[in-house]
Amino acid sequence: NEYPLLTPDETDKVIDVLDEPFAHAAGLDSYGMCRRREQVALNLGDFFGSPHELRLFLRASKTPSGRRSIPLFALVPHPYIERLLAYWGKRWKSVSNTDNPLLAPFLVDESGQRLTEGTIADRITERLQAHFGKGHSLHTLRHAGASWFVIEWFCAVYGRPSTPLGFDLSHKLFTDEHLKQFRRLFLPEDDSHAPIALRWSTDPLHALSRILGHATP
Repeated sequence: NEYPLLTPDETDKVIDVLDEPFAHAAGLDSYGMCRRREQVALNLGDFFGSPHELRLFLRASKTPSGRRSIPLFALVPHPYIERLLAYWGKRWKSVSNTDNPLLAPFLVDESGQRLTEGTIADRITERLQAHFGKGHSLHTLRHAGASWFVIEWFCAVYGRPSTPLGFDLSHKLFTDEHLKQFRRLFLPEDDSHAPIALRWSTDPLHALSRILGHATP
């Protein structure tokens, strides 16, 4: 397997030992399924909404389909959203007196300079390989997030399976609170109890491809 699949709990171990801003980069790479090129281009103005409505607008990507809105409220466990917004608040406070703080970079080093792709990749890959061995990289996290998406969709539509498929379904991704947020990807506003996604529907794959920034599933 080119991208060894990590469970959400294993990914959390990596996120939780990284310092800021690398923990947020790892969270956006895994739960948000962002590319590192997209992460380094993020500005403060690319985040919009309250914790339960938070979206990320990716304006810089390698392809036209990569320019997209990511519904972080439906993908990222709430505790990580709170940590992300706390970091956003610190960044805002540090640049609020500049000419255009919304254009200030989101992920920065200790001197306030925008992080590079290489710096992010090196730091997170080092932690991944220290925990789980060679063969892991940022691609591991992004592709793991895509795999979890399918399991989340199954749980949101049919309920948690009797056989947990090798996952600990007590993780925050599979709580009732988070699955309710996830269901909003496929439902009209304010209709959290409507049936979603028939067995033969391709909606989950189309939604996932859009979140990943792919033109087709």
